[in-house]
Amino acid sequence: MKTNSDKPLDVAIIGAGPAGIAAGRECSKNQLSFKIIEARNRVGGRAHTVDFNGQALDLGAHWMHMAASNPLVPHTKACGVETVQSAGIYPRYKDGQRQSSELSHNLHEAWAITEANAQSKASAAHDLSVAECMPTLETYPQLKDWLDTLAFGYSLYSGRAAAEVSAFDYARVDDGENLFPKGGYGSLVAKLAQNLPIEFDSVVTSIDWSGEPIRLETAKERFKAKKLIITIPVMVLAKGEVKFIPPLPKLHLNAIHAFKPAAYEHVVMRWDDHPFKDGADQLTLFNGDRIRNISVLAEIEGSFYHYIEVGGQILTDFIGTAEQKKAFSIEIAMNELKRHFGPERVKQIEIMHVTDWWNDKYSAGSWSVAPPGAALSREALQTPIDNKIWFAGEATSPNQWGTVGGAWLEGERAVRHIVKLLQ
Repeated sequence: MKTNSDKPLDVAIIGAGPAGIAAGRECSKNQLSFKIIEARNRVGGRAHTVDFNGQALDLGAHWMHMAASNPLVPHTKACGVETVQSAGIYPRYKDGQRQSSELSHNLHEAWAITEANAQSKASAAHDLSVAECMPTLETYPQLKDWLDTLAFGYSLYSGRAAAEVSAFDYARVDDGENLFPKGGYGSLVAKLAQNLPIEFDSVVTSIDWSGEPIRLETAKERFKAKKLIITIPVMVLAKGEVKFIPPLPKLHLNAIHAFKPAAYEHVVMRWDDHPFKDGADQLTLFNGDRIRNISVLAEIEGSFYHYIEVGGQILTDFIGTAEQKKAFSIEIAMNELKRHFGPERVKQIEIMHVTDWWNDKYSAGSWSVAPPGAALSREALQTPIDNKIWFAGEATSPNQWGTVGGAWLEGERAVRHIVKLLQ
């Protein structure tokens, strides 16, 4: 086995997703010696853009959430990437018919009520679930038969049933305007990784932090570093396939195991004669069950491609192989579209791809979800270990968890702390 160098790196970074790329760029800016060690054969992690017949489509992260505080927004101009603002009020369909703007307003208001309840009633010490903060038919009768659709919206947004999501964690998210970067979010992240020293196809199997320097092993190579930043998703860490010598402290182990994986997948379809006529990149919602339902992000960049978004409890409850899960996602998507627009209309749909981040061995889920009572696991995981090891990623972001921007900020945070120690 090859040893990378006798001289230890200032910083070793595990993972070339958004957090790892941000950490690498920050190391470079501060003239630290570093290397990024990546298990995949590409950068980006769960931010990954592919080309479908000349159309860039994101298979992972697509929404540039929280634009006002998203650290990647300033990079779009530098990279020559145009952004488009997402619509604030989304069209709703019932039995194939577009519903009134008044209904859209009511659902928007009900969403705001849930947020207000979560902010006023939930705390780290006395947490609630998001489900407990939702309005009911008694408190908000205007919704009538749309309450289940509202519950599904929270399930899809959070990646798990609303009853499994911490209201305190939900309430502290920096919400606001969202953007879509043209050419794909994953493509933007990849551009920002250019010229960084990245070792691909390298799965870290062992981390020895018992002495100095830290020693890392992959199947191909050994690395030595003064400091280590780990951006491996917490659901992958929870599997225990990386050996830590000595074992991680209980604070960090408990935090890692407190999270649950989110389920959120794209069924990518081409539908030329589609019914969605509200413009490009328009999120479209449907009246339906709180578990078995979908949303559609229609006309990606004005094209005939659309994302059918499937997720939440319907997928977290699913038991079966990866291929069965993909087939199940297609079944949900097509059945819901048939229910609203009829079997003849949907015959024209061509399924192009189905994502499965849940079974992806380097992701094990779409993002991290803190159940009620577990929100402070994010801060616990931020805590450095012996001023040698830092965890960074969307899971360690209290205000932008589940997002590329949150992961990016966390990568930068870890390096800034290291720079202070090394000066």
